[in-house]
Amino acid sequence: IYEATKGFGTDERSLIVTLGSKDTIERCLIAYRYKEKYGKELKDLMKSENSGDFGFLTQLLSLPAPEAEAKIIRKATKGLGTNEKLLWPVICGRSNEEIDILKKTYFKRYNKDLTNLISSELSGDIKKLHLACLQGMEETYDPSYHNASKAEEDAVTFYKKGQGKWGTDEKALFEIICKSPPQYLKMVDDAYVAKNNINLEKALTKGLHGKARQAAVFTLGMKLSPYETAAEYIKSTCAGMGTDELGLSCAILRYQHILPRVMIEHTNLFSKSIGDRISSETRGDYQDLLLEMVRVAWPNSISVSDEEEDDDSDEVVGDPEYCSEMNNPRVRAQIIADIRSTSGESYYHRAADQGDLDALREAVDTGLSDVLHVADSNGWTPLHEAVRAGHVDIVEYLVQEVGLDINEETNGGDSTISLALEHHGANHPVTVMVQTLLHQIHHF
Repeated sequence: IYEATKGFGTDERSLIVTLGSKDTIERCLIAYRYKEKYGKELKDLMKSENSGDFGFLTQLLSLPAPEAEAKIIRKATKGLGTNEKLLWPVICGRSNEEIDILKKTYFKRYNKDLTNLISSELSGDIKKLHLACLQGMEETYDPSYHNASKAEEDAVTFYKKGQGKWGTDEKALFEIICKSPPQYLKMVDDAYVAKNNINLEKALTKGLHGKARQAAVFTLGMKLSPYETAAEYIKSTCAGMGTDELGLSCAILRYQHILPRVMIEHTNLFSKSIGDRISSETRGDYQDLLLEMVRVAWPNSISVSDEEEDDDSDEVVGDPEYCSEMNNPRVRAQIIADIRSTSGESYYHRAADQGDLDALREAVDTGLSDVLHVADSNGWTPLHEAVRAGHVDIVEYLVQEVGLDINEETNGGDSTISLALEHHGANHPVTVMVQTLLHQIHHF
């Protein structure tokens, strides 16, 4: 980086290879070391050396993820008018922990309370939604509380406050969405369909309008189907007249940690890879930097077409073999299984941590249950991740259905019961589940 920026002119290609090829943690370490070695913040160097869409993206890449997101919010609210479409992917559909980190980071960096900022920048229904998300009110999933009976009750409330009411009570709808853990919200959605023959998304579409409707559907989608929702958002930055380069940059950066799965869903939904979309919608160094980020997430997904394709065309764009492979569940699951972080963490580790039972079932249903037994470099399996995150249903599934060893310890000597007690205490449902499974094993 130093060699690429010293003297007259900038070697953009070196910056593209260096910054675009690294994950969030590696870039953070590079930024720290650069300041230590050369006495200058990497973000300040990128700001002085580069400009335009390429320049702003290099600035984001030189920051830790929470600071990059805070900078996106700052960009969206600075000056005349507010870019709401940049705000909801950063604020809506986040976990309580992520919201807490984001609020603290924004205050530390800009000395302003994020909730107060949003209150002053937004109005109406979209303001209500963002303020609800900023409360970090999502409940911890407890199957004894978040049961079918409660799901039916919340489905009835959702109807009464929305479709069944003269004048929608948006705040009540947003509260149900924000409070519900993803596993439970799926139950509410199913109950709503059973009673009203439409799902929650359709209900929101009927009751809301404009950007508030877009943001609310996005928030719901990030809980019910996050990968598809992220793919649809990326596509939306390229829809209509011209490309929203700022939105595209923020989306690729924001979803980099789940990009392999988002890329699969994008291809399934639109018969076009994200790499091909970037190639047809952007130019120059900016295009090359985005493609490098995508290439690192999935090396075989980039196939730049010589001709630009109409975005609305039904024709399959890009590598036909790649698109065909993505429609094969077993191939898709195997490709996902082969993608690992530098610590050996797989997509299925993250799925277990995030409570995505459907993703784990897909691996089993396609004959790849063995990938769920594989530990990362620290000896953590998806089971350890599920216990630490408190997902009772996933712990039970991995042990009872997949056959993971409830007694297996990490390299650091952490057992499932020690993780449960440390992170949740003796009375938490996941601790009770681990104790029950241990008892069953010792009993037999």
